[in-house]
Order: sequence, then structure tokens, then C-alpha cells
Amino acid sequence: MRRNITKILTCASLALIVTLMLTTTALAAKPRRALIPYTRRLPRIDKIELQMLKAKEIWIGSIEATKTIDGTEAQTIASLWRSLTYTSFTADCHEPAYGIKFYRNGKVVLYASLCWQCDNVRFIEPKLGEQGFAANSRSVKQLLQVFTKAFPPS
Repeated sequence: MRRNITKILTCASLALIVTLMLTTTALAAKPRRALIPYTRRLPRIDKIELQMLKAKEIWIGSIEATKTIDGTEAQTIASLWRSLTYTSFTADCHEPAYGIKFYRNGKVVLYASLCWQCDNVRFIEPKLGEQGFAANSRSVKQLLQVFTKAFPPS
């Protein structure tokens, strides 16, 4: 009898785990609804400010360097941003961390920090929480190249 109960509990646990994994995968394919105006539907922007951040524990400690980009290059970066592939939220180490601000008509539309160690974005302005991204996708790799070109490792 004890053996049957153990089998039933094991099967039920496995079914629950598989269900949770499938649900998480289905939900992870796209950003949360509140994020869409700041991700896939980011409006046309005038300027971008890239930041190299120094993390303090899991929060941003300071801005170490900045680079402002406008014109065609800014539009290219905004297109990369719009095409990011999103996943479920993962860890929250933010080392190394980069920041990005998108401007339209002189006003910040979006300010976010990104971490390629834990593969996530923290939406700072507006405060929308975190979202994971697919680190192996082409657009994410290209966005990382934008940051490493702007702030070459010393």
C-alpha cells in the first residue's frame, strides 16, 4: 500500500512539474503586456544614452561611463531593442550591467538596465519590474556588441 501511495505521489509531482514547465515556456515567449509599449512597440526615438554601470550587490551602484547616440545609429539600436526575444525572469545579479535610455522629443521614454550574466532587463523608468531575455538570440548578441563597442573592456 505504501508503495502505491509513493507511486501516485511521484506521478502527480511529475505531472505538476511538467505542467508548470509548459506553462512557463508558453508565457515566457513574449514580454508581459505592460512591457509591450516599451519593448516591441517602443515609439520612434530621437536619441539613446548608453551607460556602463557599476553594480552594488543587485542594484545599480553608479554610472561609470555614458555615450550618447542619435540619428541612424540610434534608430538601429532601437530596432534591435524592439526585436529582443523575451524569456521568463531569471537571476538578478546585474554584473556586468549596462543601462540604456531612449529619448523622444528630449524626454526619457524608457530607462532600463541589462545584464548578460543573468540575462534580464530591469525597467527603471517607468518602473515595470524585470523581464528575462534570450541571451543566445541574434538581436541580443548584437545589442551586447553595441555596448562592448561603446565601452571596450580595459
